[in-house]
This record gives sequence, structure tokens and C-alpha cells, in this order.
Amino acid sequence: METEPGQKTTGSAERVLEVAKQQKRLIWLILLQIISVIILIPMGLDESPLGLLIGGILLIICVYVVYKMGRALELSTARLIVTIVVLVVPLLSIFALLYINSKATEFLRAAGVQVGFMGAKRKSIGEILELE
Repeated sequence: METEPGQKTTGSAERVLEVAKQQKRLIWLILLQIISVIILIPMGLDESPLGLLIGGILLIICVYVVYKMGRALELSTARLIVTIVVLVVPLLSIFALLYINSKATEFLRAAGVQVGFMGAKRKSIGEILELE
């Protein structure tokens, strides 16, 4: 069943706003993960102290954002734990982030929010908040 734009079907406006906010962060993390893989691995810095520091910082931020997104999307605890564990594996982590992003996109579209390349569109989120 398709929803009309602006028709709210899932969650409260606060939940929609939280998912939209975390999705923006998630998309930037996906880009950072891809950039770090493209830069660090060919230069042989992936196992250097600098590479480990960058990877560790990205991992901590990813775990935090995935946890916040999982709670906002009301994912099961088991699914959330598996996703967080997969974040530890460098290349698989990108796919885990893409998976969570797809769940966020599904949720936002079901709530009537327009979603573009870089996440939920601000205008669309504003319309949802006004409906509340």
C-alpha cells in the first residue's frame, strides 16, 4: 500500500525527526568509511598507528550512530547487536551501514518524508512536523 506525500503512517514526529537526523549522520559515516578505505589501504596505512586511530574513531562513532538509529527504528536487540558486531570488520561495516540506511529510508518514506541522496529533505521533514 503506497502512502501519499505528507501522510504520516509510522511513529511520532519526534521519532521521524530522530531517524532523519541519524540518517544524515549515517550517510556521512558511509562516505567517511569509503574514503578511509580508498586512502588508507592503498597507502599501506591501514595497520599503522594513524590508520588504527582513524579506524578506531570511525568505529566508535559508527557504533553510537547505529545504536541510536536502531533504537529510533525499533530494531530488535538481536538484529542491532549483529549489526554492531559486523561494524568491526572493515569492508563489511560499509554494508552494515548501508543496511541500516535502507531501513531508515523505508521508515521515512512510510512516514511520508521525501528522501534524497543525502537523506531526508528538510522541507519534507518540516511538513511532517507541522502535521503533528
